[in-house]
Amino acid sequence: MADTIKYMYEDAVPTTATAVYTVPSGKCAVAKSFVISNPGSVARTFRLIVGGIVVAYDHTIKGYDTIFIDDLDIPLLPGETIIIMGSTATIKAYVTGFERDYVTSEYSYQKINHLLNGSIMTPANTFDAMIKAIVICNPNAVDTQVGVTLKDYLIAPQKVVKANDSLIIPMPKLFLPKGRQITLSASGSNCHVGIILEKVVQ
Repeated sequence: MADTIKYMYEDAVPTTATAVYTVPSGKCAVAKSFVISNPGSVARTFRLIVGGIVVAYDHTIKGYDTIFIDDLDIPLLPGETIIIMGSTATIKAYVTGFERDYVTSEYSYQKINHLLNGSIMTPANTFDAMIKAIVICNPNAVDTQVGVTLKDYLIAPQKVVKANDSLIIPMPKLFLPKGRQITLSASGSNCHVGIILEKVVQ
């Protein structure tokens, strides 16, 4: 069946953490773009969690500003959600993506979610894959240093992610061979890391 392109959400953001979209039974989905707009003069904050991947956590959006996040292509399985929260309902959000029928044997994505406290190594993947996106979110009130290693450093461990900010790497198009592991590190605690893999069809 063809993809159904749709707004997964288009409205004012709730002021408590709320699942604004849930993948219907029998479907899978891909969230492709996010627009967060602050039409007021005062800076506000928002949170965005997509299929368990923390994209933003109490991130500040300036007055009269708009944040565009695209090309993440975050996959969602049946029952998974998009959670949004803002410090005020004056913030507006638009989430665009698509749904398709969920067929287990044809599903080509895998998500890696980790809560970092120091250093961790991901499990070895069981298939050749392309890295579609990397998201590192620092929910802390202080800056932290992060690192990502494939074989050698992809992101040196001195890379600073500011307080309540995220490092988003959309569409890096990096090959991850079968059996390869990824090492992740953070100097601060409780940093969220999300990695999206797509199976390579040989």
